[in-house]
Amino acid sequence: MQLLLQGCKKNDRESQRLLYQHYYGYAMSICVRYCRSFEESKEIVNDGFMKVNKEWFKVMNVSLILQKKLNNRFYFEFEPFLKAPLAGVGEGEVSLVSLGAFFNLRFDIPINKP
Repeated sequence: MQLLLQGCKKNDRESQRLLYQHYYGYAMSICVRYCRSFEESKEIVNDGFMKVNKEWFKVMNVSLILQKKLNNRFYFEFEPFLKAPLAGVGEGEVSLVSLGAFFNLRFDIPINKP
């Protein structure tokens, strides 16, 4: 995994392809449970892999949000993510790759327009 991340840091297309292939099945297995169709699942997974942050801390963020409307105002959201540094951070051989998920309950406040 460390070699793949180093390759991604150097914009190596083969490393990016291998990272995508490594996590694609896992991401799809989550998406197909919550999406209406297989095509929608593929679109969400691919969009998630396209979200890459290479700014200040040079961290790759791969995530996707699955949203389920509960009623007119409440939404349940599930966001699995992978975060991996693309540059050296600190000293030593500490692995700072993290994998997790956020669960959200969102409430939309109605706005009365004059």
